[in-house]
Amino acid sequence: MRVRACVRACVRACVPCVQKNEVDCGVFALLFCMYVSIDSERDWDFTQEDIPLIRRFVETQENC
Repeated sequence: MRVRACVRACVRACVPCVQKNEVDCGVFALLFCMYVSIDSERDWDFTQEDIPLIRRFVETQENC
């Protein structure tokens, strides 16, 4: 339980609020994880408008 609370606090402190609806949280979570794993210093350069394109990209991946 402590780990979960710590992760939640970290995400709230580090992640800008860019989601504009209640259905894209999984896509945003995936993108945040990808960005952190690739380069933790990278700016969050995606927005709500990018989500449909990201969804289509994820759907084409065989290992998902």
